[in-house]
Amino acid sequence: MTSWLLYLILSLNNYSFWISTGTHPLKTWSVYICIFIVLCLLTFKNKRATIISIISTLFAIFLSKVILNLSFYESSGLWAFNIATISYISSVTFLPLGAVGFLLIFSSVILSAIIWIIWIYSGFWQILPPIIAPFTISILILTFFSNKSLGPIFFSPNIWKVIRTIKNYNKICVLSGAGVSTPSGIPDYISGDWLDKRHNIEDYNFINFLKHRKSRKLYWDVCYKFYKTYKTTKHNIVHQTLFNLEKRKKILSIITQNVDGLHQSAGSKLVIELHGNISKVSCIHCKKKYQWNKIENQWHKKDIKCPDCLDFIKPSVIAMAQDLEPLTWTRAKNKIKDAKLLLILGTQLSITSALSLLDIARNKKIKIIIINDSPVAIPLKENEEILYFPLEKFFKTMSYTS
Repeated sequence: MTSWLLYLILSLNNYSFWISTGTHPLKTWSVYICIFIVLCLLTFKNKRATIISIISTLFAIFLSKVILNLSFYESSGLWAFNIATISYISSVTFLPLGAVGFLLIFSSVILSAIIWIIWIYSGFWQILPPIIAPFTISILILTFFSNKSLGPIFFSPNIWKVIRTIKNYNKICVLSGAGVSTPSGIPDYISGDWLDKRHNIEDYNFINFLKHRKSRKLYWDVCYKFYKTYKTTKHNIVHQTLFNLEKRKKILSIITQNVDGLHQSAGSKLVIELHGNISKVSCIHCKKKYQWNKIENQWHKKDIKCPDCLDFIKPSVIAMAQDLEPLTWTRAKNKIKDAKLLLILGTQLSITSALSLLDIARNKKIKIIIINDSPVAIPLKENEEILYFPLEKFFKTMSYTS
C-alpha cells in the first residue's frame, strides 16, 4: 500500500515510479550490490530458505522470459518483489515440515505467480501496478489455510524450537489437563456443560457428598452425564503422538488430570490418573469395584451403598475437596523427580495437585515446557517456556516433522 501511494504521488507530479536506481552513483550496479548484500544476510539467517528462494526466482525469471517475453532486467525486478519474497518466508515457516513443507512452499510460489498473471492480463495493472500485491495476497491466503489446518505458525515462530526441544529430550514426564481431551469432544469439566448452573459449585464437593442426599444425587447426575459422553468419544492426535513418543522410549510417565481414559485407548501404558477414571464405580471405604450397568440410575431413588461395608458407592472420580489416592500421588511425585523434561499440556495450572507437581520440578531444576491455547493461572519463571497454541494443531505439525 505504501508503494501504491508512492506510485500515485509520483504519477501526479509526472515522475517515473522507477527512479530509485538513477539516484545512486553506481546506477544499476547499486541494485546488484544491494541484492548481493541482502542474499549474504539472508544466507546467514537461513541457508536453506535462501537457496530455495534463489532457485525459485531464477526459474520464474526463465519462464517469464520464455512465456511473457520479458527481459532479464524486467523479470528479475518483478520476481524479486514476489517469488523471492514468498518463497523465502514460506521456506522459513514450512521447511521443518519435510515433504509437506516443500508442497506448501511450492504452492505459495505458484499462487503468487498466478495472482500476478491474472493481475496483468485482466488489465488491472493500468489502475494499480502489481508491485508486491501477488506476494501480499498469496501470503494472506497461505496464512488463512495453514492456520485452519496447522495453527498460527506464522505468528508462533518459536513452535519449531519447542518441537526440537521435545524431540531432543528423553525421560519426559507429561502432565495433561482438560485441553488434551477437548479436541475429542469432551468439554472442560468446570467451564463446560457438566455442572447444573442452578446449583452452587460447592454442592458438588466431597464433603457435601458425604453429608447431603441432594449433593450425592447431583454428583451422580453429572458423572453419569460425563460417562455417557465418554462412551462416544475417541482419542485424538495428542494422545496418539504421546503414545508414539512412549513407544520410542522418550516418555517416562503421563500424569493426567483427566478421567476419560483416552491416553490408554491410544495405547499408552505409562499413565497415572490423578483424579481416577469415569469408567469405574467403587466403594469409598473398601474400594470394591462395581459396574455402571448394574447401577441402573438407582441414585434417583436411594443412596447407593456397598453391601460389604455399608459405605457410599460413587464413581471412581476424585471430587472437589476429596483427597487424592496416596499411592497414586506418591507415584506421580516420584516420576516428576526422575524426569528430565516436564511437558505440561492443556491445563491452566489452577489445581493444587498440578501446582505441587510443578513446584517439585522447579526445585529439581527440571526443564519445563507448557503448551496451552490460553494463559496459565500462575507467573512463570525465566527459564520456563510457554507456547500458546492449539494442542491438536501443535501435535499435528509435530507429527509431520517425525
